[in-house]
Amino acid sequence: MFITQDKKQIDGSYFICPITGKINNKPTLIGTCFFIDHFGGFVTTKHCLNYSDIDPFIVIQRATEQLVHLRKDKMIFKHRTNDICLDKTEEIKVDGKIISTPIIDYEFKYPNIGEKVRTSAYPKSTLIDPTNNIWKFSLDQFFGEIVDIYDNCPSTKLKGHCIQTNINILSGASGGTVFGPNNKVFGINSTSLEEPEDCNCLTSFVTSLNNILEIEVIHGTESILFGELFVKQLSYKI
Repeated sequence: MFITQDKKQIDGSYFICPITGKINNKPTLIGTCFFIDHFGGFVTTKHCLNYSDIDPFIVIQRATEQLVHLRKDKMIFKHRTNDICLDKTEEIKVDGKIISTPIIDYEFKYPNIGEKVRTSAYPKSTLIDPTNNIWKFSLDQFFGEIVDIYDNCPSTKLKGHCIQTNINILSGASGGTVFGPNNKVFGINSTSLEEPEDCNCLTSFVTSLNNILEIEVIHGTESILFGELFVKQLSYKI
């Protein structure tokens, strides 16, 4: 179900993945995600995975220019209020051995107001053949800067803390990585606002990556905050 994009490659195409599923039996681009640990745990927006009629979600992970892994969603852990979640996919095995998933550089702090940021995501992907679920996925970049930071987001679509930017967030870019000036991921795309046509302005909102530390996950047989795993330097396997 994969067709490689044009030769315009963007750094991160092996780390940042599109998520697909079917709505009313039609293949649909659900959003974008990236892996947070080497065992198949990934991060995306909570609203991307709120479709109750999709089972399973499929993460399209590029392994090489010729090889793509289709990873089925297995377990979702959502933040109680904010628009972010952790998800567990099925492990990949080759010759009986679990293949480690590459992860992108990230951090739990974010830039200051006025600093330049960018996002990488898959909003311009194209469904070429709906019958056979054939796609052309295109990883694109969009640029902007941090406009403001809120404890209570002004967007009616979001709750809690959020970061306002002027990045152009298109449909399908939700869950995409947002990089700071140091090229580390500090957040994910959540939503944008409809502005008047004569405004010539962009308003979008980012959810901080540090919110994943507050998500309760299953570790072995117990429930534990992801942040506790991180602080205790246990296995990050979720």
